[in-house]
Amino acid sequence: MDCVEIKNLKVSYGKGNYEKEVLHGININAYTGKITAIIGESGSGKTTIGKTIQGILNENANVEGKIRINNIEYDLSNRGYKREARKKIASTVFQDAKLSLNPNQKIKKQITENYDTTDRSLSKKEYVKKVKVLMQEVGLFDIERILNSYPRQLSGGMCQKLVIIMSIIKNSKLLIADEPTASLDEKSQQEVIKIIKELNRKYGLTIIYITHDLGLIDNVADSLVVIKDGQIIETSDDIKNLKTDYAKDLFMAKEKTWFKNATGKSKLLEVNSLSKSFSGNKILDDINLDINQGEVLGIYGPSGQGKTTFVRCLTGLNYYDKGFIRVGSHPVYNRMQISPSFVQMIFQDAKASLNPRKKIFDLLMEPLALNKNVDHKEKTDLVNHFLELVSLSGHEDKTTESLSTGQCQRVAIARALISKPKLLICDEAVSAQDVLLQNQILDLLRSLQEKLDFTILLISHDKKMLFNYCDRVVKIENKKLVKQEGKNV
Repeated sequence: MDCVEIKNLKVSYGKGNYEKEVLHGININAYTGKITAIIGESGSGKTTIGKTIQGILNENANVEGKIRINNIEYDLSNRGYKREARKKIASTVFQDAKLSLNPNQKIKKQITENYDTTDRSLSKKEYVKKVKVLMQEVGLFDIERILNSYPRQLSGGMCQKLVIIMSIIKNSKLLIADEPTASLDEKSQQEVIKIIKELNRKYGLTIIYITHDLGLIDNVADSLVVIKDGQIIETSDDIKNLKTDYAKDLFMAKEKTWFKNATGKSKLLEVNSLSKSFSGNKILDDINLDINQGEVLGIYGPSGQGKTTFVRCLTGLNYYDKGFIRVGSHPVYNRMQISPSFVQMIFQDAKASLNPRKKIFDLLMEPLALNKNVDHKEKTDLVNHFLELVSLSGHEDKTTESLSTGQCQRVAIARALISKPKLLICDEAVSAQDVLLQNQILDLLRSLQEKLDFTILLISHDKKMLFNYCDRVVKIENKKLVKQEGKNV
């Protein structure tokens, strides 16, 4: 059976005494017509492997190693290989399809531009015809409307399908799927996975599937590579019979449950008959929900069904059309009527939400700027206290560029909580993290909740995690709150 063979891949950064190796002699065989999954915690080197193969690793990286494709061996450090890789050897489907597409160009233009990077085995007319055939194969039947749309006018699942098509049609020898479903809801995840498997079967691709979502692996992969600290510690064709403790811990971490708080506490916030429309299109319809002081409330539901709009109404960022939101005895209509000391948010990509030019100390100082009743020394003490709470003491003079994904999320949490809000909204705040790091952040939030007495509103596509973690879970679908559920699925 044909395979793509990666041999003795090493990647390091820096020179001389300052050189740090991040991949230590990686060897992987990925077979044609099969899906090889690479799993490991954040920072283990998964994405570095993918970027090296595709020739898009940072120029300051030192690369050693070979890749053998169709009995032709390439030097991974060679600039010629990098050009060849980007053009016809490897294609990549990334986590956020909308970031892979140009927001200012219609899909039709982007697909046409993609033709220029193919091997030109098809004429442009044949290429466009094949794109339309592939669109139908992946369930995109409203072809002309989609081709004449901007990415923002399409759902995340539709954009991800288009990116997959643009990758497949290049006739690349290798497709790298780097967290392709992490930002999608459960239904869209299953659709994308089904598409990848069917296209793999039909076109005989070689696929490397990089993921931290272990719940998907059994349904996706034919073989598994487990990586830790830049080294492969296990390979297996039997995903249900792993040998190393690390691999077992990765899978068992998905099953963790947390102690549930009593939910019969005083009411923090009341939502009554809330409705919201944009340009005549109803987004929320008659939402009724009480949020209690000190609870952890989970919200899930398909993409595009109103979860984010609901949260924006809660924070006052969006006006609503009908009904009311009441905090205590006060209705809330917009951001000017709600205090930063009442509600704060943390987001999926913590690093993107933080100014990379500012030191961590200054990032935490910013929310305190409006508080004229606290002098500079008290503010400094408060910043240091919150850095200690999130286990980042000694990092105050660093910037986010020097921090890991988990550390950036801790900065975002400290920055949100330093105003001592009553309500913390976590919008997909752990969805882009591996399960071990996800559990660490969730543990931290529970610990901080006990110390600071705030309510958590946790939005996620991961239904199982919500039921394991939250005191209550509600579902928003078809613009309505359709279900309120207790501790169990």
